Amino acid sequence: MRTTTTTTTPPPTTTSLGRAAARGFSWLLGQTLGTKAINTVANIVLAWLLAREDFGLIGLAYTVTTFISVLRQAGLREILIHRNTHFNRWANPVFWMSFFLGTAAMVLTCGAIPLAQRLYDAPQLGGILAILSVNALLAGLIPVPQAKLSNDLRFKAQAVIMVAAALAQAIIACLLAWAGWGAYAIAVAAVAGMVIITALYWVAAPVRLKFSPQMRRWRFLVGDSAAMGVTGLLLILISQGDYMALGIFHDTITTGLYYFAFNLSIQTVTIFTNNLGNVLFPTLAKLQDEPGRQTDAFLRASRLLAMVAVPACFVQAAIADPVFRLFFPARWHPAIPVMEILSLGMAWWAVGSPARSLMQSQGRFKGLLILSIICAAGYMTAVMLTAALGGMIAVAIAEAVTYSLMGPLYIHAGIQPGGLGRGAWKQVVTVYWPATLGSLASLVPGVLIAQALPAMTGRSLVQIGIILGLGGPLYLLILKRLAPADCRELIQRIGSLLKRRSAVQRVMDAPAHQDS
Repeated sequence: MRTTTTTTTPPPTTTSLGRAAARGFSWLLGQTLGTKAINTVANIVLAWLLAREDFGLIGLAYTVTTFISVLRQAGLREILIHRNTHFNRWANPVFWMSFFLGTAAMVLTCGAIPLAQRLYDAPQLGGILAILSVNALLAGLIPVPQAKLSNDLRFKAQAVIMVAAALAQAIIACLLAWAGWGAYAIAVAAVAGMVIITALYWVAAPVRLKFSPQMRRWRFLVGDSAAMGVTGLLLILISQGDYMALGIFHDTITTGLYYFAFNLSIQTVTIFTNNLGNVLFPTLAKLQDEPGRQTDAFLRASRLLAMVAVPACFVQAAIADPVFRLFFPARWHPAIPVMEILSLGMAWWAVGSPARSLMQSQGRFKGLLILSIICAAGYMTAVMLTAALGGMIAVAIAEAVTYSLMGPLYIHAGIQPGGLGRGAWKQVVTVYWPATLGSLASLVPGVLIAQALPAMTGRSLVQIGIILGLGGPLYLLILKRLAPADCRELIQRIGSLLKRRSAVQRVMDAPAHQDS
């Protein structure tokens, strides 16, 4: 087969780029809100149908599959996005390289079953890992259509695909759990969801491929791919290290409680960071020749993100107790403090995590690798020590502290090449302090009042109402005093989004910053 030929089109203007980015963020934000709503309902149902040990087994299984998934990812999607002007040249070798790595990852997952069973003293992991290994092969088939949709800024198609897959996966998981499949319900549903994702991506973004894998071109991908692959491994170490530590030093019940709380606490983070990152990377990659504008656009987006993401994470911590008592059976209540602690720790990480997209758009794959090594070393030291010396509460505190430190570090590393010089840390502070101080000052009174309520019917609902009803207006009033210009811009951009206008366009069109 021959690759398709395409006519050269002029590069997009900053106006069209900003408009596309705004629509993309709107679609992906809607997608994430939809998928998180689906997953939240599914988690509530599964919490009643499954045992804590079932969630523990799934959490331990993912420590294996997620690590091996780095092999099949290897940053190939990111490389294709970064080389967006030469997509047709690299699509075919990337596909075959990804397919080969996906196959190898599936084999490695199956080969790791005996080791995982011995390490965690959980023989039940064998069947679950065998099922989840299929996902490695399927995921190796999608980097090319994923990159094509991102390069074309077709975020609507990506949103539709992910919502459809999430809905199908949730329905299958709940039905199988109701039928008594235990942890296998989640594993089988995960594979079914990946089958749907793979099929829909290729329908939405078909790419003509050659039978030849063009292996001679693989060597030109290996350098960036290796850096991105190791970076991905380190990031997975950060995301899975807590489960590993608990699995080694504690039982599956403890791991299951922690896994359940972590999954709930990360909901707010993924609503913002995944969407902003997925939009920022392909969008900022088209501005890689304008570092000043790139950095300024990122900083302004980060300040606005902090004003929404930080209070959202703090609210999640504030209402964790009444939400658990309202929706989940008593056996899950020991996870309440874990969710409270993790939600607070995720606040700064939610703002700093998209800085990875900025560094990727700059082609700074080795710099991102060095930063990830530093963060992973500190994180793993903290969670391993706390797991060995304490329990899941201690691990949650260690995780919250390290995540809070990593967020500012990633932003600082991302904006350094933008000409800020010594003013980089000052800019990092301006990103965080108004939202953090405003969130604390507005939520503490409501939390104190809610905790002082006597026992009564519907106490949890009343507590949630007090915290949200008092905290929301107070936050807006405080934010207007601490950062009036950014607050006005946030309100204007929300209004623009609601009117289907460009909310990101003004960020892209703004003049580059002046050196501090």
